[in-house]
Amino acid sequence: MQQKMGRIFLLQKGIMMRMLTVMVALIAAFGLSACHTMQGLGKDVQSGGEALEKQAK
Repeated sequence: MQQKMGRIFLLQKGIMMRMLTVMVALIAAFGLSACHTMQGLGKDVQSGGEALEKQAK
């Protein structure tokens, strides 16, 4: 009985480690894509500001 419970615990621990690995990978992927999105947003805002400066002159 004790061995069976130990095996179940190890199986659950393995599943949790896999889930943690997948979650870390997903967070990293979304974080990297957000950096590119924010960079693009910054370029759009900058070009909008330049257009306003041209109109003001």
